[in-house]
Parts: sequence; structure tokens; C-alpha cells
Amino acid sequence: MPMEIKKDTFSFCELFTRSKCEQAVSLEINLPDYCSDIKKILKCTVTAGVSNVSVSGENVNLSGTVVTRLIYVGENEKIDCFEHTDALSCSTRIKDMPENPMIRAVTRTDYINCRALSQRRISVSGSIGASVYVYRENKKEFPCRIESPDMECKTEKRTVSDLICQVEKTFDLSETIALDKDKEDIGKILRSDCRVKLESKKAVADKLLIKGELCCEILYTDSEKNNIVKICHSMPVSQILGVGGVTDKSDIELSLYPSQFTVSAKNDSAGRCRLLEFAARVSAAVRCREDRETELIKDCYSTKYEVAADYKTAELYYCAFNGEKEIPFEETLDFSDTEIKEIKDMWCSGGECRMTGKEDKAEGRCDFLLHGIFTDDNNSYRYAEKNLSARVSVPLKAKGDKVSCDCDITVTSLDWSAADKGRIKIKGSVLLNCYASVCNESRFLFGLQQSEKEKEQKYPALCIYYADEGEKIWDIAKRYNTTEALIRSENDLKGEKTDKAAMLMIPCV
Repeated sequence: MPMEIKKDTFSFCELFTRSKCEQAVSLEINLPDYCSDIKKILKCTVTAGVSNVSVSGENVNLSGTVVTRLIYVGENEKIDCFEHTDALSCSTRIKDMPENPMIRAVTRTDYINCRALSQRRISVSGSIGASVYVYRENKKEFPCRIESPDMECKTEKRTVSDLICQVEKTFDLSETIALDKDKEDIGKILRSDCRVKLESKKAVADKLLIKGELCCEILYTDSEKNNIVKICHSMPVSQILGVGGVTDKSDIELSLYPSQFTVSAKNDSAGRCRLLEFAARVSAAVRCREDRETELIKDCYSTKYEVAADYKTAELYYCAFNGEKEIPFEETLDFSDTEIKEIKDMWCSGGECRMTGKEDKAEGRCDFLLHGIFTDDNNSYRYAEKNLSARVSVPLKAKGDKVSCDCDITVTSLDWSAADKGRIKIKGSVLLNCYASVCNESRFLFGLQQSEKEKEQKYPALCIYYADEGEKIWDIAKRYNTTEALIRSENDLKGEKTDKAAMLMIPCV
């Protein structure tokens, strides 16, 4: 009977490459008539939003918007704001683009310089960068069984998280709301932020049902007294995404993030500026996996023929954590270099998280940039920013040689209070969306060649062997070119090892 090797195929998600593209920012802007003269610049931000990612040959093309927002002190010490929008258009070349890749683009502001050329004109220079992550599906075959009457195999059971599919989808949300009666009319929008809160996800055949809300936060000045007003608004998220291969048994890794978000103020039917128009494009990065149990071959030999076995070290991945966790944090920051009478607003931007595995948990630190608008003793507006960090950790349900974490982090609440000596106590919470996998490295059979030459019989039909305590039956059988089953039967043994030093009778095949 010819030898036949049966194999199991598993798919893993791996980062194929990371590439960068940049777009220069070089603007000279005249303020429109409805803006006051510039007395002092508080903050200039340039942010990019990606509305579309396309692949053309080996090029990945990004398109979207670049928004420049200037917050400054104008006439009569009033706070004012101006916003300018340009197009985002950049590309990067990916050599040997894999088939059906999942591509994720993350934009950042590399640097920005802003200065007033006059009371009505500003110069903005800098650079917007985008990191383009290209993920591919890597399929690996593992021998799991050898069908041959003379082959002996030592196998090991393993549970592996098998990648079923990976895809990135986008969907749009929009809504127009009217201000509550107790809110003042809108003057200028100073800032707008949003995050996606996932409430539930459910998989059915080739579809993923998600529910949640888009949590928006808007800071504006009223049109009469120039007071700063903050409002929060939630938009419902209810989407059905087509995801080929997903079932109700799938373990779903889902990351929802707004790739583009705009808020504009509109007049109502009475001509008063009391409407807010929201528009967001939300990206959903989806990976679906299913845990499968398999038996992989650790060692093998033929009792009849000479064989050449090829063993390699394989990396097997298993999901150890998949979900969200709300984590509180607290830190006291030194603002003694900023004269503060009243804190008008504080918020966070960015959010980079680095985690490593340790024993039964993955832990690390997330870093943010904390922004603040204040008034001083003269009731003049000031701006300051500080670095803020939060310690995070998640429990792991399995241990491995290596732990890898794919995380998204969002600040969900932020409170502040004055401490002593110009310090401010910051308290809040972050929502950590994390997929952690453990990787175990083991040596397994990857290939086998059988010779037509039969083995020479080195031993008589029955041998005597003096075994030490704890010797593996497999090692003895392989040495004498026999089988574990024959040794156990002849010596009434159980288990994989000898339980004591003893004389064994070794029957040959």
C-alpha cells in the first residue's frame, strides 16, 4: 500500500507590509469678513479624514479631506474660530500586492507651524502623513495523518484559531438636530469629536449585524455672549454588513472607527443658527475566526522502509481575548506654567496603545494628548496641552510563547478638578477594544520521503531491554524499530512512560 500523507490547512492573518504616504500642507489664508481680527492664536490643528481607499495595480490611493481649524482670541478678548477644508489625495506603492488584501489607513499630523502674517492673514505649513497597513491571509498546511500500515506516528492535539475571512467595510451616517431650548444660538464651532460605541454584534450566514451608537461631542461659542457651550449627541448605529464565510459559530474581531466626521451649523426656519448637521463615514474592520482542533505529527518512522523526514518549527495561533473593556484612569498633571483661573474645556486626541503578554494577562500603556482651554486672572483665553497616559490590562484565557495584541483605544469620559500648586487632577475612563492571540512554537513534521529500500533487521524477534524510570515508550519503540502497541501488550504497560525501572521484553515487527 503506498504511503499517503493527509494534511490540515489553516489560515492566519498577518501584516504583509506597512507603508507611508505624505501630503504637504502649505497655506496662506485670508480670514473671511465674518471672522474677527486675530489678537492671539490659541491653537491651530490640521486633521485628515479618509473617505475612500482604492487599489490600482500596486498603488494604494487615499482620498478624503484635510481640515485646518484655527482657534484664536479676537476682538474684545472673545474666542473665535475659522475652518478651511482642502482635499486629501496621496498614494503609496505596495510591491507584490497580495490577493484580496485588507487595507487600513491611519492618518496623523506629522507637524504643523502656524503664524499670523497680519490680523487678517495666516500662514500654515506642515505635513499630513498616513500609515497604510496591508494585511493578507496566509495559508499553511500541516501533516496530520499518514496512511500506511508500516508507519508509526506520534501526534499532539492542538486547538488553532483558523481565519475564515477578513474584510473592511464602510458605511455613512448623517443626521440634523435642533438645539435644546435651554441652549444658546450657535456662533462658531470650536471643535467636534466622535467615537463609535459598539453595543452588540451577531453573525448569521454571510452577514454581520451590528448595533451601537456614534457618540459626538461639540464645543461651540454662542452668538450673543461668546460663552463656550458643550453638547453631546448620540446617533444610532444599526448596520447589516455582508461578510462572506461568517456564521453564528465564528469568533468575530470587530473594530469600528470614524474615518471621516464633519459637523456644520445651519439656520432653522426662523433664521436662527440652531441646527447641527452631522455626517460621518464609519469603517468596520472585520476578522472572523473559528477554533479548530487538530492532531499534528511530532515524530514518525517506518518499521519497514527508510524514510527522510523534514521537521520545522511552526507558529500556531489561538485567541486568548476578544472584546471590549472599560478601564478607569487617574493622573495629576502639572500646569503651573499656565495661569489658570477657570477651565473651560478639556479633551483628548490621539491614542496609541502598546501591550505585551505577561503570565495570564496582557498589559501595557496608552498615551494621549490632553488639550485644555482656560481663562486667566484677566479673563483672557489660554490654551495648553500635556501628555496623558493610562495603564491597561486584559485577562488571557491561554498562555503561549508569544502574545500579540491588536488594540483600539478611546477616551469615553474625562473629568478634572484643581489640585494644589497649579496641578490638575484628571480622572476618566478608556474603552479598550482588544484582540489578543497567543502563539505557541513547536516542532512538527512538514514533509516526508519514503525510500523503496527496506530496512535491515538489526534485532532478533524478541529482545530484553532494561528501562529506567520515566523512559518514553515511543523512544524505545523507535530505537528497536517496533511499535508502542506491541511493547505495551507484551509488558502490560499503560501510559506514555515507564513508571519504574524494569526489564522489558521488546518484540520486533
